[in-house]
Amino acid sequence: FEIMYGQMAREVILSGCRVSTEKLDKTGFVFNWPTIEPALCYLLGK
Repeated sequence: FEIMYGQMAREVILSGCRVSTEKLDKTGFVFNWPTIEPALCYLLGK
């Protein structure tokens, strides 16, 4: 992610974000992308 968008972009996008998948995990939900980086790359067409 940093290679494509730079360290500053990573910090701006991810700073202060506190999320938990605990409730979704308990329901058996399966994410298409296990981390934010590939999801953003897909959404941004990179």
